[in-house]
Amino acid sequence: RKHTADLFISIHFNSLPVESDNLVETFYFGPQADKRILELAEKENAGSGYAVADFRQVIERISDTLKTQESKDLAALLHRQLYSNLKRENRQLSNAGIKTAPFVVLLGSDVPSVLAEVSCLSNEREARNLETPEYRDKVAGYLRDGILEYLNQQRTTKQNHIAKGELKHVAKQQDR
Repeated sequence: RKHTADLFISIHFNSLPVESDNLVETFYFGPQADKRILELAEKENAGSGYAVADFRQVIERISDTLKTQESKDLAALLHRQLYSNLKRENRQLSNAGIKTAPFVVLLGSDVPSVLAEVSCLSNEREARNLETPEYRDKVAGYLRDGILEYLNQQRTTKQNHIAKGELKHVAKQQDR
């Protein structure tokens, strides 16, 4: 908020009980009934003073907002870029997909926001890769590509609405 950001992306590294597993998954704020994800949210939210149950009313109020849809779109594009590119580096990489979860880090954001689990530190090979600046730069580049794809999609959507006369107030502001 202080820096008037247009997006919020929280980057995380998983640690899974099965050391050989390596997966990529991306979350946006919302309810989640999956037990593993609820446990993960409780760990991520530890120390925040909030419990997952505290979010139920908040989740119900914001589940249909534009920010939620934009966060879902951002998650999809970011995840696609991240997974498809990392899969070329590691054929054993699993795609855990895009999911909703009540992570407190995503709760207070006024902009599209996602939590990206970009890798698994419990995977020995992946942990070694992450020690190198070159590999971390690749991961950052894949995230950047997803962000740019999202921003281009948003710009195109806005331009289409303006062209159809659906966003006249935006067109007037841009003419100033």
